Amino acid sequence: MNVMTMPTADTGAMPRAERPAPVPNVLHTLQTILLPTPGRADRTVLYARWAHGAAVTSAADGFPLPRGVPIDFRTFFNAFSAAKWADTTGLERVALELTGRGTADLLICGFSETGAGRPLVGVRIALSGEGVRIDLPGLKDSGCALLAFTLTGTDDDAVLTGGRWVTDEPPRRPVRIAAVMTTFRREAQAEAALERFRREVIPASGGTVRLIVVDNGRSLPPLDEDGVVVIPNDNLGGAGGFARGLIEATDRGWATHALFMDDDAACETESVLRGAALAARLKDERSAISGAMLLEERPWVQHEKGARIGLGREDTRLWHTLGTGADFSDPAQICAADRPDGANYGAFWFHLFPIAAVRNLPFPFFVRGDDIDFSLSNEFRIVTLNGIATWAPAFVTKQTATTEYLSWRATLALFFTHGSRRMALKALAKCRKTAIRAGFRFDYAAMHAIAAAMDDVGKGPIHFMDHPSPLARLAEIRAATSVPEQGFDIPQVRPLANPRRTAWRRALVLLTAGGHLLPKSRRDPFVRHVRDAWGVHPVQTVTAERLLFGEGLETRLHVRDGAAMLAGLRRVVSAYLRLRFAFRHVRDDWQAHRGWPRSTGYWRRALGMDPSDA
Repeated sequence: MNVMTMPTADTGAMPRAERPAPVPNVLHTLQTILLPTPGRADRTVLYARWAHGAAVTSAADGFPLPRGVPIDFRTFFNAFSAAKWADTTGLERVALELTGRGTADLLICGFSETGAGRPLVGVRIALSGEGVRIDLPGLKDSGCALLAFTLTGTDDDAVLTGGRWVTDEPPRRPVRIAAVMTTFRREAQAEAALERFRREVIPASGGTVRLIVVDNGRSLPPLDEDGVVVIPNDNLGGAGGFARGLIEATDRGWATHALFMDDDAACETESVLRGAALAARLKDERSAISGAMLLEERPWVQHEKGARIGLGREDTRLWHTLGTGADFSDPAQICAADRPDGANYGAFWFHLFPIAAVRNLPFPFFVRGDDIDFSLSNEFRIVTLNGIATWAPAFVTKQTATTEYLSWRATLALFFTHGSRRMALKALAKCRKTAIRAGFRFDYAAMHAIAAAMDDVGKGPIHFMDHPSPLARLAEIRAATSVPEQGFDIPQVRPLANPRRTAWRRALVLLTAGGHLLPKSRRDPFVRHVRDAWGVHPVQTVTAERLLFGEGLETRLHVRDGAAMLAGLRRVVSAYLRLRFAFRHVRDDWQAHRGWPRSTGYWRRALGMDPSDA
């Protein structure tokens, strides 16, 4: 292996590589360079960027480096987050190691959080199968938020076959991961995940990752071989599935960490391995690693990178998702993405945590809110890192009366349990406002669903414990949602306008109950369409008669109905007043029952596990 010290960056000709030197220490991989492949063609910008020339993908013999074409690896998966590694792990020494064939000019730069860069290393390297290693300055001394490199081929046969960021500093602790997935009658996704772990993740980890699939639908054959376990389970939702998986991982005694994941496991194998490398070095033993969520529809755009629920005096917002809308085709936004973390919970689409730090299992929310409560009740410090992420569809097409019910009953319960009195009251007022606004966009089923959420939260945590699977309530909401099919013709569709929210327009909304009291002669004859129902303001819908939400073939048509609005409004106000008048008693009840619903004993009983296992 060629080992190079850091030469002074030079804008002139690149110096030749130094003579091979022995490697004095064992090198530990921090992160592996991921190369564009045909299977990643729709998201190439996350792996490499071309200043000019045609983009290419890896062939069987490696990734070609065209002569004279700079290929920039300042990307979401391949840049090195120097400041984040230094701050969270104390890491000081790092090096870049590359393998391949031919010669290339290598430029390694350091970047600020704002995207400003300076060259650190400029050298011509002779790539080989043994590898070329370039040692870099100490991370703390460099002051860089990000390290990244550019390669420019200098002959016709230059090929990059691999690379990694490495250190000779040993890890603080061993990491063995039990990945836990919960699935419910999604056989195709679950079987694909099983095969992918067998074929890719487990071999790449050297056996330090195993998989536990909790089958809430009991539609998969039980399995326990080759590092993969499939467990039939009662359908108590994601909360019950992840609780069962964590109990299983703890009972088996092999794993040091658990990784909660979605059942389609739509992440790079490298995200799992990078999470393990980070977990092995974190200074805070109670840290949990939260993966970002990227959008399947636009794979380079981030939906969320950690989030914060506002619980105390210092908080002004109930909810704050972090990094929403970051566009990782822009290298400057990649530099800014790994600023210090402000999240206080991590979502279960990718949540890696030490088992020894677990004090409480998930609360029996069924779905929605269990991941938030799990982070809060265990007081994890949430850490995120570029390159640890998963892809999932945008939530914009998933909003239904059922999801509103599940979301708001969890939200109120979370604020009643963990939040201050002020924030709990603020959450309750927001719940009432959301229900009324649902009526203003003609989603009357959502009004009843949110009212049902307030009613159920008012019954206290014992109700949740006795009904960990609220299937009867969900069936009731679905039945109320089913309405005769309402068709529309494409020529009728127009975009939903967004007029200025002036004082007189807001007053018109209130005086006409969101337009329900307007005469029909003042109604809009068109079908007004908008993709995201969550972002609609009542000022936009006050004259509408029909609203269409969603996109493509996944749309929902809502039609104005004054009688339905009145019935929904009565139920929402009634549910709100009952909960508001009983607020102190209900909140005390939620705060008094912090232990048992989150205990192993409760979950073993709820899941019907053998008492002898307790």
